Formats: sequence, structure tokens, C-alpha cells
Amino acid sequence: MRDPDPHGLRPDDPMVKWRREAIRDEEGRRAAKQERQQHEQQCVIDQLRAELHREIGGLRDEMYKLHEDANEAAGTVIGDYSNKVRDVMDEAIKELRTEVARRFGELMGRLDALVSGAPSRSKEFRFANEDDTVTDLPNPLRKGMN
Repeated sequence: MRDPDPHGLRPDDPMVKWRREAIRDEEGRRAAKQERQQHEQQCVIDQLRAELHREIGGLRDEMYKLHEDANEAAGTVIGDYSNKVRDVMDEAIKELRTEVARRFGELMGRLDALVSGAPSRSKEFRFANEDDTVTDLPNPLRKGMN
């Protein structure tokens, strides 16, 4: 509001005094109202800040839980995979042992044959399935076979 006597020409006028007091009172009410509004806004801000901190804490807890679940799932998958690898390797080792035992048995048989003096198989001799040429087999449908 404007000062009723801006140039100070009527300093003792009761209306000017009353008007100045009314202006001061109005300014005081405005200041009090503004202070109340600022206080209310600060309360709202504090409430929102506290709620935000609670939400952040909840999200942090959820993140830790998800992290633990992911670690547990990864551990389970790694354990399952290592068990499968172990099973495959056990099977490969069994097959290898069987093959080694078979070859060892063949070699021992050859050594026994050499030591006992038994004649070895001739190099020219071949079984039918070792021959590279096609042989003619008898035709079972021929009439003269009876």
C-alpha cells in the first residue's frame, strides 16, 4: 500500500497515523501469512523427503534381495552344469578305459602268440570283407542249382 503522506506534510494528522498503522498491520498480517505458508510448505517438503527416504530404503532392500536371488540362481546353474560336465567326463573315462583294456588285451594276445611260437597270419591272406574287389556270388534263383 501507499504511504498516505509521502512528503510528510501532515505528520500530526490522526487519519495519516491511523492509515499508517493500518498499513503496518496489513503488512504484518501478510508477513505472518507468508511465514505460515512457508512453514506449511517446509512441512510438506519434510514429509515428502521422509517418504522418499523410505522408498529408497525399500528399493535398496529389494535390490539386495534380487541380487541374492540372482547369485543363488547362478550358483544353481553353475552347479548343475558342473554336474553334467562331470557325468560326461565320467562316461568318456569309462569308454577310454574300455578301449585301452581292449587294445591292451589285443597286444597281450599278440605277444603271447609271438612268445609261444605260434605262426602269425600271412600278409597275403585276407578275409572276404577285407578284399577291395567285388566277387561274384552264386545266384540262388538259377534253375540248375537243385
